[in-house]
Amino acid sequence: MKHILLGIFSFFAIAAFPVHSSARLTQNVLVNGDFEGSASPWILSGRMFYAGNDPSTAYSGKGHVYFKPAYRSKSEMYQDVTVPAAGATLSYMLRIDSTVTAFQIDWFTVGISSLSNAAAPSSVKVYTNMDNTGLSYRLGSINLNNYAGQRVRITFGGNSQFYSGSYATYHVDAISVFAIQ
Repeated sequence: MKHILLGIFSFFAIAAFPVHSSARLTQNVLVNGDFEGSASPWILSGRMFYAGNDPSTAYSGKGHVYFKPAYRSKSEMYQDVTVPAAGATLSYMLRIDSTVTAFQIDWFTVGISSLSNAAAPSSVKVYTNMDNTGLSYRLGSINLNNYAGQRVRITFGGNSQFYSGSYATYHVDAISVFAIQ
């Protein structure tokens, strides 16, 4: 089943990132976005957890990272990379398991901030428990062309400002930064 989903992901990933006929995807500049063997070199803090041997919840392989919110907890993981001069796209697979979808109780963000140019605006995508995907992963992406040639911090994180219990889990896997040349 995962092989079928991977094939479908590959088809949609190519369709989602149209390129010129002479363009091609290059090597992933992000390290260990599949979390196989460890979470290194990602820096994890708070309630970001590495699941290294759980193929039932990973998008592919056995490893992934997940965030389990707790009351007023802030958690994140990040990795610093240099965006190729030609520009690039950050892509990731995200699964949100939530038992509460009627109102927002916590959120999960994907952020890009320049380490080379403090004046450059940050890019952020926000997901909440209301974006429940159940047991399915969905593709997310952020265009990094505005950061071409810059050193950036890619951050995945979350926070909860409500209930003392946790009602959602955010799973992240298959993170990549590919330049288009």
